[in-house]
Amino acid sequence: MSKLYGKTADGQTASLYTIESEQIRAEITDFGAVLVALWVKDKNGKATDVVLSHNSLEGYFNNPECFGSIIAPVANRTENACFTIDGTTYHMLKNEGENNLHSDTAHGAHKRLWKVVNEKKDELTLEIEMADGDMGFPGNRKIDVTYSVKEGTLGIEYRIVSDKATVFSPTNHSYFNLGGYDSGSVFDHYLKLDCDYYTPVKPGSIPTGEIAEVAGTPMDFTKGKTIGEDFDLSFEQLKLTNGYDHNFVINDYDGTLRHFATLRSEKTGIIMDACTTMPGVQLYTGNFIDVENGTNGTRFTAHDGLCLETQFFPNSANQPGFVSPRIDGNREYCYRTEYSFKTE
Repeated sequence: MSKLYGKTADGQTASLYTIESEQIRAEITDFGAVLVALWVKDKNGKATDVVLSHNSLEGYFNNPECFGSIIAPVANRTENACFTIDGTTYHMLKNEGENNLHSDTAHGAHKRLWKVVNEKKDELTLEIEMADGDMGFPGNRKIDVTYSVKEGTLGIEYRIVSDKATVFSPTNHSYFNLGGYDSGSVFDHYLKLDCDYYTPVKPGSIPTGEIAEVAGTPMDFTKGKTIGEDFDLSFEQLKLTNGYDHNFVINDYDGTLRHFATLRSEKTGIIMDACTTMPGVQLYTGNFIDVENGTNGTRFTAHDGLCLETQFFPNSANQPGFVSPRIDGNREYCYRTEYSFKTE
């Protein structure tokens, strides 16, 4: 089911699509393949929208927070905005100092109109094509993203085919608040991560290359705790990023679907379990959220939502010790992430 959502800055028509099951409903726009709303039931059976969004299509034209966005071909940061494949160095836009963030924050996949190629009651597939050299990346590429809702699970599946070797590390940049989008800070959310290690960063939020144990630090969510419990900006890693904005290493990664997180709100009783086939997840606690006109006119500020962005590690194209995001030409690659909801 779809309806008119508005006009893009260059006059193209954007639509808003709804997919649903008995337990869950998702709203997605073909502009940026953005997840605009995600309705799940709380402990009293009330439908609750658990993601932050802008109040209209126009909010996504700028969208520095990347609310709900599909980031592709490469999410997160790449040092010196370049990488090398088979002896050839490719240059990306320097859009965060000397580094690159999210491929291209002004003209990336999340700022383009996607083509809907499959629409069902509980599933939507969107497609975008990128030419060789687009945003500095090699290969003529076709990228598909499929959103699905099966029972209480939102699935996001990424598929790509390129005619050249290239790099691919997509993510969905949704900000979750299981208390409901308008319930304020997520510091009271309980989070458990199946991640014994994380990748520390240096100034500029580029990983140092170290894979460090979380034990004995505020980065340890292995036993579960609230987001605010160890939110200590005197800890150097949190001080560098003004809060949690770090990649965590998913335990026992082998490319199969693995559980990596449980998130819970006591207010609503909503529990979210997350699984992925990717090796890492960026925990970002919305440290710089500043949105005047969010969902239904809501004013969003720092820490009103958190992201669990599945990915290859930041700067993995340049770090031989990290799992490589390289893909070879003329072969399809597929990655999947699932967010499953229940109440207690």
